[in-house]
Amino acid sequence: MDPVQSLLTLAELPATDAHLAAADRELGRALLWVGQDYLARVSDEWDVELFFEVYNKPPSTGGWAQAIITGLEKRPDISADDRSEIVQSAQNRALPRLKDGADTP
Repeated sequence: MDPVQSLLTLAELPATDAHLAAADRELGRALLWVGQDYLARVSDEWDVELFFEVYNKPPSTGGWAQAIITGLEKRPDISADDRSEIVQSAQNRALPRLKDGADTP
C-alpha cells in the first residue's frame, strides 16, 4: 500500500483530496526529519545538508512523501530494511500530527 494511503488508514480518515494532501504534507515533513536523522548517523554533514536542500520543499504538484521515498530508493547506500524503517518511523511521527489536524487539513 502507498505510504500516504497507509497513513490515512492508520489515522482512520477517509481518502478525500484534503486528507490525502494533509497526509502527504505530514509524512513529507516526517520523512525529512527522519531521513536527516538517519543520514546524520550513517553519513556526513554534507549528505544531510544535500538531502535537506533537495527535499525541504514540497513539489507544487503534490507527492512530496513519494518523492522523498523514491529518492531514498535510488540510494545504493541505504538498504531496503533501513528504507522500510525510515518510512515506518516517519509514519509513526506523522500519525499524531495528522490526527490532530484532521479537522482542518
